Amino acid sequence: MQGGRDGGSSERAGGTEERTPSYLEGAVPYPREVIEEYVRNGWWPNQTYVDVFERAVGRDPERESLVDDRRRLRWIDVEREVATLACALRDQGVGRYDRVVVQLPNRAEYLVVFHALQRVAAVPVPVVPRLGLAELRALIELTRPAAWFFPARDRSRDFSAVVEALRRDRLLPALAVVVDDDEPTPVGTVRLSELVGGYDPDRSRELVRSFPRPDPNDVAVIFLTGGATGRSKAVPRTHNSFLGNMMAIAVNRHPDDVLIACTPVAHGMANQGPLGGWLLAGARLVVVGTPRARAILEAVSRERVTSMVLVPALLKDLLEEPDLDRYDLGSLRVVGSTSSHLDRELALRAKRFFESWGCAFIGSAYGCTEGPSVGHSADEPLDRLVGTVGRPTIPGHRWVTLDAEGRELPPGEVGELAVRGPSVFTGYYRAPEENRRIFTPSGYYRTGDQGFIDVEGYVHITGRLKDIIQRGGEAVVPAEIEELVLQHPAVSQVAVVAMPDPRLGERACAYVVLRPGASLTLEELVDFLKARGAGPLQWPERLELIPAMPETATGKLDRVALRADAARRVRAAGSEGAASGGASASRMPFTHRSEP
Repeated sequence: MQGGRDGGSSERAGGTEERTPSYLEGAVPYPREVIEEYVRNGWWPNQTYVDVFERAVGRDPERESLVDDRRRLRWIDVEREVATLACALRDQGVGRYDRVVVQLPNRAEYLVVFHALQRVAAVPVPVVPRLGLAELRALIELTRPAAWFFPARDRSRDFSAVVEALRRDRLLPALAVVVDDDEPTPVGTVRLSELVGGYDPDRSRELVRSFPRPDPNDVAVIFLTGGATGRSKAVPRTHNSFLGNMMAIAVNRHPDDVLIACTPVAHGMANQGPLGGWLLAGARLVVVGTPRARAILEAVSRERVTSMVLVPALLKDLLEEPDLDRYDLGSLRVVGSTSSHLDRELALRAKRFFESWGCAFIGSAYGCTEGPSVGHSADEPLDRLVGTVGRPTIPGHRWVTLDAEGRELPPGEVGELAVRGPSVFTGYYRAPEENRRIFTPSGYYRTGDQGFIDVEGYVHITGRLKDIIQRGGEAVVPAEIEELVLQHPAVSQVAVVAMPDPRLGERACAYVVLRPGASLTLEELVDFLKARGAGPLQWPERLELIPAMPETATGKLDRVALRADAARRVRAAGSEGAASGGASASRMPFTHRSEP
């Protein structure tokens, strides 16, 4: 398969007409009565990304809009780049329902590519640049993209080798676009500057106004996330659903805000947060290319940033920056944290620090790519701010906790958190079996997180049922690592679990049962995974060699026991051992059967 398309554009290069289906094949549409209810209640705007982008440009075209490590763009500049790329894409045959993988780092081109794809009613599939080759292959096989945007190089990674591997496997999309001009162009690819080089920006702005517009209930974007089975899944989000999500989060955003994107722009968190606020309010957006504490502090001070959301690992790094006092953070009005557990002590430190600058710290929030979201406001009591993840932030949502049989529990009782409402997605892309598992008969999405809801409506997270490792804001999928590790000739059995980490929240620990007479070190295992195209997020950071896997009384793998053991070992090693992730393998005396 190379550049395969299904559910493609009705208008192709050369004027050839093809039949266009009424909805993206493989995605689950919202029922008509649900659409009518959500629009009638004002929970959905009944608009598209194209509508919102045009409105943002029209407010003040000459106003500065977008700043990254390379360029400063006004709204009119962004519109011109979007329009020229949209015209080029249309002439290349990219159109309605075509999936396009956008594998770009934090830079202005991500926004340009994303909105150009909206202009031709295509579907962006954003992914982080460090996604490994094995993961990228699987994504391409799943989504069958018409195009792929990528950098020539990201940090130490040279993408020419990735291009060659995809070309060899006949997986290279028909249109493969390198966004950089300062590196050689791999065979089978084209530079972004060459793709748009023959298009007049102002003429392109006129032409795109005549392009067919997407429907508000079309799929607007497909994000990646960890599914309930512990494997990466593709999450389709419609214009109405995701824009409604963004509107609830950006409710207090204004055109004079200066927002900062300091988490990966490919994540749903950034898209519904700073990128969403930038678009909906017509604000100014600062995109930090390297998400490091010093780079963030410099950007906040230089650009007079007013609002910022950090993952706990970055928040901790920022507060521990040795030269913290030299930065002027007086422009900040509100700072929050999200994506993983926020330690109470860290939350209190952050609250004291930012309040000393006259800035509100709104604590931890909870959200997932599938749509559910809860959060805090600045005027909440301290115990609620640091002791819970907040209350529902999306109008029309209803949260419940469910017992093992799917029955709703009363306030205060621990169960699986579930939710339904206007920002909740309808199911994973091309995953009908998992979709049947994750929704209750009454339409509630099972989050895979364990917790309870108190009588005041605050949500408390107590654990995780879905087997995902939250590493510094990245969702690491144990099942995918396990599949790769099992390919090693020395490995008989493997289980990958989360171990606590003081900075990133969690890291990946691999428990391995070796084949008779075999040996294995962490370094050897990581080298083996690298050779098979595994990206950094699929490299275990600690290896424990055990004689047998622990089991529950019913004979199933006891992951609870493994997680508890990993936590004990990290505590015993101290914070220094946790930060290093374990330099070598160690042995532990597990019995074959443990108590549940």
